[in-house]
Amino acid sequence: MSFKAKGSWKKKWLLLVGVVSVIAAIIGFFAGRLMKSPQEIAAQTAAPTPTLITSKVDSKVVSDILDAQATVKAQNVITISGTGQANSSANSSQADSSDASTGQDIDSQGTTGALVTTKLPLKKGDSVREGNVAIEISGRPVFVLRGTFPAYRDLRPSMTGPDVTQLQNALADVGLLSRASVDGIYGTATKAAVSALYRNNHYEAQTTDDDTGSENTSLLQARAALTAARKAKDSAAITEAKTELAELESKTGAILPRNEVVFVNHLPATVSAVTTSLGSSASGNVMSLSTSKLVLQATIDSSQVGSLATGSTVTTDEKDTVKDCSVTSISEVKDSKVSVLASCKTDINPSLANKQTVIHLVRSTTKDAVMCVPIGALSKDSSGNDTVILVTGKDELSRVVVTPGLEANGYLQITPIHASELAVGDKVLIGGN
Repeated sequence: MSFKAKGSWKKKWLLLVGVVSVIAAIIGFFAGRLMKSPQEIAAQTAAPTPTLITSKVDSKVVSDILDAQATVKAQNVITISGTGQANSSANSSQADSSDASTGQDIDSQGTTGALVTTKLPLKKGDSVREGNVAIEISGRPVFVLRGTFPAYRDLRPSMTGPDVTQLQNALADVGLLSRASVDGIYGTATKAAVSALYRNNHYEAQTTDDDTGSENTSLLQARAALTAARKAKDSAAITEAKTELAELESKTGAILPRNEVVFVNHLPATVSAVTTSLGSSASGNVMSLSTSKLVLQATIDSSQVGSLATGSTVTTDEKDTVKDCSVTSISEVKDSKVSVLASCKTDINPSLANKQTVIHLVRSTTKDAVMCVPIGALSKDSSGNDTVILVTGKDELSRVVVTPGLEANGYLQITPIHASELAVGDKVLIGGN
């Protein structure tokens, strides 16, 4: 028994010695890594080798550009509603024959009917010319004619005024009335031209008769009275019958309701929006016509205007379709904001109307390529002169006095006082240790 115990003790001792040796070896390994010689410690605590951060003198156009969100829109827009030209103003001396707020059209007899879109001959982006039908509402056309102010009353036979003259000029533009008949009086020739305008577009013009037949009856009676007077050879009766017939004829015939015409100052125009669909209610605005070229409109903070001015170049992210643009107007709006309008020599595609895009406003530019360096390269010498530090040879440094110019997008235009001291491609200091 004592022999076995002694052998077991020896085995345990040998195992313990082995474990201690392994632990000592591990401790020795890590201690060796942590311990450093004086030389190693000196090398690690010494100052780093001096380094220079440099950049080359460049030659390029320096431009101060402001990016802004803009909308493609028309400066002049005519809005059509179910009751005519929505942005027209009613003449205070004439009764307004429509009620846009209720979505109903009120005729001369006081009866009402729902306004419904019944035909859409045009879509967004389409061109509109004089004499075209822009839209059909409740079976009736809305014509587009050339004119400088909206219709403000129904135009009827025997009426006179500048709105009659405007209508006559528009009818002459489409070849339905001779220029000699433009006299400001809604007479026989004008009635015939209005009737032709409707007939050529497959509609019937409304008339003063209002479908009652009363005027036709009166005309028939007046013509019969004239015939009877002529048969009786009664000169006084003939004169009276002629006067009565002429008066009736001058006041009857085709009319142009104000809700069936839109006068546009510049044609052709472009359909910029269609806000209705077939069969839907036409009580509100249904279509917009752009009567001028599309422009870019952006609103920016007044603090961002800087040197931006009319004529400043404008580019956009729509490079293929929006080209050759420049600022045409800068106007203040509320809350310290400024509205900037830019137009383009190349017409903007009508399909872009109301679309938003990023524009790049060139507030100032050098136009031609100039010598420039990163802004960080500029420093002052002991005399307060603006300088750049030229790096030559084996990191040899020398100051070059310069005149700074336009600063934009991280670059600075510079002109050396002595041209021979600095050239494009030279290295200049912008930082380092």
